[in-house]
Amino acid sequence: LRSTLLQNISGYSDNEYHRELSDMLLNYLDKLNDSPVTLKDYEVEGITGTYTTNTDELTLKYYDENTYLHEVLHNFTSSTFYKVSNDVSDNPLEIEYYNKINELYDFAKQNTTVEYYGLTNTREFISEAFTNKDFQKYLKNLVLDKEYKVTAWQRFIDIISDYFNKLFGDSEYTNVLDETINLTLDFI
Repeated sequence: LRSTLLQNISGYSDNEYHRELSDMLLNYLDKLNDSPVTLKDYEVEGITGTYTTNTDELTLKYYDENTYLHEVLHNFTSSTFYKVSNDVSDNPLEIEYYNKINELYDFAKQNTTVEYYGLTNTREFISEAFTNKDFQKYLKNLVLDKEYKVTAWQRFIDIISDYFNKLFGDSEYTNVLDETINLTLDFI
């Protein structure tokens, strides 16, 4: 089950950032469909995991913590993006989050000459921002506002923090999120 893998990473991973990210996600299992993770041999070279929104299927070629965390993050955000992009959400929080992330994604995409998988679409933008060290460095160094020296990474963190604070209204979550963000910045 997805929760079992998160618990295993949380309790046994050698990677401190993966443990903290798993801890954060474990706090919100009610937002996760706790289905099995399936192993699958992909025909396309280079694919090590997928998450399919309409079937809620998470598959991995082999077990890898980073790939699993990347795919499970899709699980947490894809339904919001699907609902808003198909005009079936009337939730102002989802719409605001969707619009802010899209704005940030568009800015990052327009202001780079380097190809990053995280710039494929907004779903990959979010998952890669949480799980790809090189993409995190890129966002950290992409300045949004030269006068105030605000980077794309800081804006991403602000949007995610604001969304989760409004969604959950849970100050304990903010502490975990802040710690996860600090660990990420230290990790970079």
